[in-house]
Amino acid sequence: MATLEELQQQAKNAQRRLNNARKRADEELGKRLREILAGEDKLSREAQDERAHAFIDEHFAQEIIEQRQRAERKKQEREEKKKAKEAEADNDEERQERDEQDGQGYEGHGQYS
Repeated sequence: MATLEELQQQAKNAQRRLNNARKRADEELGKRLREILAGEDKLSREAQDERAHAFIDEHFAQEIIEQRQRAERKKQEREEKKKAKEAEADNDEERQERDEQDGQGYEGHGQYS
């Protein structure tokens, strides 16, 4: 049979093993917790990055839409100016033809007098 000292030593060893097991469990739990938090932090950063990219993409898409609209307005303005110049040129030609016809009429009238 074991002596009292041997039993006390076995109890000390068992207590030490128990404390070491608790310490390892706490360390492992802490490690797992840090991994989980790091993973959540990483996911949070990724989500923030995705939101930032979405915002930037939306901003650039809006900018592109606005640029296209400005280009379309400028194109329409150029077409309107071109049409106005063509109409003015047509009016000038018609006016010149009328003036020439009126001038010929007067000249012709002068010849018959």
